[in-house]
Amino acid sequence: MCSFPCNWQERTFYNEAADVDLFIPNAYQLNIAPDTVIECLIREGPFIVNRRGVNKDIYRCIKINDVCKNSFVVIETPLIQQGFPPNLCDICTPGNLTSKPQVWVDLGCDVPKNCPVQRRTDIQCNGCEENQPNDDIACSTCKKEERKKWEYQRKYSGEKKKSTYGSYSGEKKKSTYGSYSRSSYRG
Repeated sequence: MCSFPCNWQERTFYNEAADVDLFIPNAYQLNIAPDTVIECLIREGPFIVNRRGVNKDIYRCIKINDVCKNSFVVIETPLIQQGFPPNLCDICTPGNLTSKPQVWVDLGCDVPKNCPVQRRTDIQCNGCEENQPNDDIACSTCKKEERKKWEYQRKYSGEKKKSTYGSYSGEKKKSTYGSYSRSSYRG
C-alpha cells in the first residue's frame, strides 16, 4: 500500500520550480489546484510512483531528499503515459530521474492571527509559530499557550504518530564529523 510521508499529510507546500501550491489532504492524494489530483501508487523508501489523469494512466516517479522539518528537495521523472500500472523499476530509473531539484516548502499558516479564514485550505496563524522573528511582544502569551498545548498532549497522548520515512536501511545518514583526529591536521 502506498502513502505519502506522514510529515507531508494535511499540509500545503509551495513548489518553487513549478510555481504551484501542493496540498496533501491525506495519505493517498496530492492536490495541485482544485482540478489536478495525484494518487500515491507505489512507495519504496524515498521513491514514490504517482498517477494522475482522467484515465489514471499517467505516471511519474519522484525521489524525496529530506532537508528539514518544513522543506524537501524532490527530483522527478517526466510524465509517462502507460496503459497498465507499472512497477517501481519501470518508472524510477536513474535515466528517467532527470528534473532539476525542486524545493517544496511548507507554507504553514497563511492567514494572520486576527484576520478571517476565507478558503477551506487556509490555516490561521496563532502568533506563536516556530521560527518567527520574536520582538518580545507575545512572549508570555506564547509560553502559556505552549504549556497548555504540552499539558493537553501529555494528558491525551495514548497513541503517537509514527513515520516510516527515513527508517529504511538504504537511507542512513553519513557524517565525517569527528572521524579525524587532531593529529591528522598537524603538519
